[in-house]
Amino acid sequence: MVEQLGGCLVVESKIGEGSTFSVILPYAKKASVAVELTPPAVKEEKPGVTSFKGKNILLIEDDFLQQRWLQHRLKETGAITQTTYTAQQGLDALLDKNYDLVILDCKLPDFSAWEFLSRYQHYPQQEQPQFIVCSAQWTKESQEKAVQHGIQFTLEKPFAGTELLETIQRALNNDPKPPQKRLVDLSGLLQECQGNLDLLDELADLFKQNILEFLGQCRIHLQASNAQGVSFAAHKVKSSLLMIQAAELHALCDQLDESAKENESLTYLESLYSHFLEAYPATERALEWEIAHLKSSN
Repeated sequence: MVEQLGGCLVVESKIGEGSTFSVILPYAKKASVAVELTPPAVKEEKPGVTSFKGKNILLIEDDFLQQRWLQHRLKETGAITQTTYTAQQGLDALLDKNYDLVILDCKLPDFSAWEFLSRYQHYPQQEQPQFIVCSAQWTKESQEKAVQHGIQFTLEKPFAGTELLETIQRALNNDPKPPQKRLVDLSGLLQECQGNLDLLDELADLFKQNILEFLGQCRIHLQASNAQGVSFAAHKVKSSLLMIQAAELHALCDQLDESAKENESLTYLESLYSHFLEAYPATERALEWEIAHLKSSN
């Protein structure tokens, strides 16, 4: 990581006192104008490497480490990147040049991504770029704001390089639907609520509380090697998962329930629990997105 950012690691050691490790990273002062990075002549591409050769991508990000990482990953694809540190600098850059894509951090020193998008709507329109908004935490409020501003592509920090490149590819292709299967389906629940979105929102909050209760109880039962308790907790939460049609998580809970009844090894039960724990955040985000889209269309 240090080498990728152009830095180095220094070690100083004294007998009887210990060792001191120092990380030295290059530091660049914030410029009042955007700094454009045009990659050198692109070498023959490696098999399997995503290519965005010739695509102009604007990075609006105030975190130096995140900037360098984004620049590094995009340079490998042949993209031409330009970086700004503030939202206003980003708006100025958009006036000066046409871009294929803008990667926009949600919280910037001067104003937020949502204020940025509101102001951009009043700017003289050139070619409309695609936007990807990045945030360390996608709350229900931020999900709704993204929908209101027509943002179809988002990333939650920290994200992997593969996720970054896949999202950029979908944005450039104007394909908002991710390749994976649908994680939740609220159409049946909305019908049961007779179209009442406030009730749907309330049920979604209760669902999240049920999941937290399940995770806590299951963890306690696993620590106590109580397979019967694990089975009971998993069986109880399955109805909540069916309510929002979360098929993947329901299948995991069903497997956890049956495996606990059959007295499978504790290690196997813990692996199923860990799998559920890893898969749940994406399902919760999908749930919030669906509700936000339903609200925006009514």
